[in-house]
Amino acid sequence: AVLIENKFEITDEMRTVSEQLFIPELDLFSNCRKRMHILRVMRDFPVTLFGKCDVLRDQFPRLTVHPPVTYRELAGPLSRSKVALNIMPEYYRGSHERMFDAMLSGAALVTNVSSFLGEDYRDGESVRYYQSAVADDLPEIINSLLSNDHYRQTLTRSAAAISRPLRAVLIAV
Repeated sequence: AVLIENKFEITDEMRTVSEQLFIPELDLFSNCRKRMHILRVMRDFPVTLFGKCDVLRDQFPRLTVHPPVTYRELAGPLSRSKVALNIMPEYYRGSHERMFDAMLSGAALVTNVSSFLGEDYRDGESVRYYQSAVADDLPEIINSLLSNDHYRQTLTRSAAAISRPLRAVLIAV
């Protein structure tokens, strides 16, 4: 690791080693653990989840679990959503194209912050950020978006305006 301005930079050699150490499996475990915590916090809300973690169905009666879908198949559910809840890995400084697609589909994005997102998307103006370690603020954030159509639509319009050029760059790369 290289220390730059108090941040670690991962080298290509480290990536190769980490892939050999089953980092993808640890990432899957970490994401399932985070989903479990988020679902506990959101237990009073109906939640639809696309992805692995089928074992969660029995523990959360208001949860609907769908198997993982392809990128193209995700467009339908996103276009019917008022709110898209995203869970970013804690160590991640980037984004995921599903977040841009959610915002461009008209869903209000609720996510934990990454340094990349924080550069362009402001909390309460274009996205809503929750405190990922605790996530106790999620019910209030979700309620505010679902109970105020005007606010949610203003947020999604702002997010779409920011996302269009960024998404175009991602497609071009």
